[in-house]
Amino acid sequence: MKTIAIELGPKYAEDNKNLGIVYRKRSEGDLAIRDFVPLSQQPVFEKMRQNYKKSDYITVYRLGKGFPNYDHFVLCGLLPYTLIERMLSDENYISDVIEDVWVKPFILPDASIYNRWGSEGDRHGFEPLVIKRRCSRLNIDYVEISEEFRLFHDLYYDRETDTYVNSMGEVIVIILAIDGGYEVKVRLAEIQSYLDAKQKYLSLLFEINEYSTETLESLGLEASLEREFHSEDLFCWVYQYRNAKSFSDFESNRYIRGRRFIPPTS
Repeated sequence: MKTIAIELGPKYAEDNKNLGIVYRKRSEGDLAIRDFVPLSQQPVFEKMRQNYKKSDYITVYRLGKGFPNYDHFVLCGLLPYTLIERMLSDENYISDVIEDVWVKPFILPDASIYNRWGSEGDRHGFEPLVIKRRCSRLNIDYVEISEEFRLFHDLYYDRETDTYVNSMGEVIVIILAIDGGYEVKVRLAEIQSYLDAKQKYLSLLFEINEYSTETLESLGLEASLEREFHSEDLFCWVYQYRNAKSFSDFESNRYIRGRRFIPPTS
């Protein structure tokens, strides 16, 4: 596989620091340099697989504009273990549930049944942790943590800092504005105590798309006829190398979709 050394200005390095990329500064000057493997997507992929401590804040939601040649998102939701088992064993189930952040209560037109979490909740036992809200006439959109999680931990929303804090003044949830959207981080200790009470798993659905101006052949890669499926412990993913000329302004692309599952402690 081809490895390219590239030089990056300090502004680029600053803009991309949230991707988990470590840049090495030259001893003189302000250019950053790193060894870059095209289409590897390694920084974000390794970040999704890392081991967390209870004091760590985990990205449970990330949805924004991305960059011309790179974008990724993270969505989350609570799922029953029976569905987790299916997703870990078969690539056909990895996208069986798309965590719906636009959930809203509704009553089906042909039956007076109250469905709190929309069709996904009805079919799969899905429950949201992060909910996206939009007031179109006011041209306002925002994200919030589910009311049940807030009440379970007795959290207060601090509008000035865009955080949720507990009665001890500790920050439990952080909402960050990113280009074209938001990123939400939640402390693992509170996630797992909530999962214990619900007896469900937290699913982190993520997707990474990276594009290159070089062809797959020049990068020493081959197009994948089918998506390759991998599964280990509480982590599974599919990936595919593609010739991208037909659907983008780039020559090649690598697509990854996967899930990281956070279990209850008991």
